[in-house]
Amino acid sequence: MLTTIFFRNVQTQTEMRTVDAGTQTEETRTCRSFETQTECETKEAGQQCSLPILVYEDIMNDSTKLNFYTGSPNKGLFEALFDEMSDFEIPQLSIRSRWPSGGRPRTLRLVDEFFMVLMRLRLGLLVDDLSCRFCISSTACSRIINKWIDYLHVKLDFLVMWPSRSVINANMPKVFRDKFPETRVIIDCTEIRTETPSSLQLNSLLYSDYKSHHT
Repeated sequence: MLTTIFFRNVQTQTEMRTVDAGTQTEETRTCRSFETQTECETKEAGQQCSLPILVYEDIMNDSTKLNFYTGSPNKGLFEALFDEMSDFEIPQLSIRSRWPSGGRPRTLRLVDEFFMVLMRLRLGLLVDDLSCRFCISSTACSRIINKWIDYLHVKLDFLVMWPSRSVINANMPKVFRDKFPETRVIIDCTEIRTETPSSLQLNSLLYSDYKSHHT
């Protein structure tokens, strides 16, 4: 005699399967709490929301994973950098504000937005990949990243130190001094794939013949 029973609790996402075959019983349980991953449906807004698959708390105490995902060697440095981003000196770029439309609240916690942006910069992950990991739309993911990049540029540009012309001339290798005396800086670029823009002008500007894709 074979009896199969399925039980599912929507609140905790618990699934139980019991198979009775004489003396053999197999039971499988999968539980996800509200703190880790659940799904909710906001009918008034007509949208479905899910908690991210990966959040900062999942890796904050593991220095190896934190360095892999964000480039920060430890929790202390990550949180110090995050705290530095939390002032309101530039209201139009403030990452604590709502979106420019004024009506939509943020989808992710501020720390998870920062975590996601560092993952983008560190690993070069595509927007579609990040939107899947953090359970948000690709449009929202792109908007969050763009806003943070602008904000980081304004906040951290003082860390980029440009030497003076006299310092460059004094330290320029002879081969450059002889052949390229006006050299100021040598830039090595890394191309990251982007979405295909709808604008024909942007489409032309972003297309890379080297990568045969928009970057």
